[in-house]
Amino acid sequence: MFAKKYIASLVALLLCSGVMAQNGNPSLSFRAWFDKDTILVGDQIMLNISAKVPNGVSVAFPKLGDTLVVGIETVDVPFFDSLAIDAATSELLYRIKVTSFDSGYYYVPGLPLIIQGNGFNDTIKTTALYLDVHSVPLDTLIADIHDIKAPISQPITFKEALPWIVGVLLFIGLAALIVLVAMRKKRNLPILPKLQPQEPAHIIALRELKQIREQKLFATNEHKLYHTKLTDVVRQYLERRFGVNAIEQTTSETMVALTGTDLKNKELEQKLQQTLTLADLVKFAKYVPSVSENEQSLLLSEEFVEQTAPVTEVQPEVEQYKQPVKEDVVNQNLKEKE
Repeated sequence: MFAKKYIASLVALLLCSGVMAQNGNPSLSFRAWFDKDTILVGDQIMLNISAKVPNGVSVAFPKLGDTLVVGIETVDVPFFDSLAIDAATSELLYRIKVTSFDSGYYYVPGLPLIIQGNGFNDTIKTTALYLDVHSVPLDTLIADIHDIKAPISQPITFKEALPWIVGVLLFIGLAALIVLVAMRKKRNLPILPKLQPQEPAHIIALRELKQIREQKLFATNEHKLYHTKLTDVVRQYLERRFGVNAIEQTTSETMVALTGTDLKNKELEQKLQQTLTLADLVKFAKYVPSVSENEQSLLLSEEFVEQTAPVTEVQPEVEQYKQPVKEDVVNQNLKEKE
């Protein structure tokens, strides 16, 4: 076991050297580590990914599913944080809780990180990780096994009576509904109120974007509030217009989902992704945008809504010629001549 851990550490060191050589820039630094490299079955630990980059460089951390690798599962949603190291460098931190329910020695390959900005556009992999999971030792102090005890009589609890109570209430409610429907029919009243027609998605979105513009949050220091309001409007518009569950999805998931819709304009897709990506950097990576960047996001959002609004075909009004009237006039003139 010692030899295995020694070899694993040596491989991790070589991989780390490979990562630093790959980015070729001393201002870039990437690493990944577990809080502990040895745990018991069912223990939970944190997987940490750190990226030290110059200001203005964005890092897209890997999107992990329910399983990190076979045998290691993720437990919770990831946590993002950032820390200013100096005036020119920041550290972006990605943390997620993991666990394992099978004993063994697990190998986690390098995790990909996408770096962009300030001349960088590359994919870097972190160092490989190893996790040693031990089974829970048997308790030798447990007494001998005994026979199962006989069932104990217990009074009926509220939880047991709850289904019957709910059933009676549902029956009473259904009977009341039937009586109400019969009474409204007898009075010639509609059973259900008429629903007002819903406004088109683009009308709602443009009105809310206008309100955001009038508030002028893009020119204040409320960057996170501004981008949250802006992307909420955009994502709600995507859900109403294209049927994409953008509110519950990440930016990458939303862009993939839009490929299956009638949005076939690559330029508009790029503008949308630019707006959502900048908002993610502001909300999760604490990026501080300029006023022009904030206003540009609003302009791109307005342009996207206007250019993706459904086109309504207006039927031209056909002029109706009243030919019978003209015939009556002619007949009357003939009678007058006679």
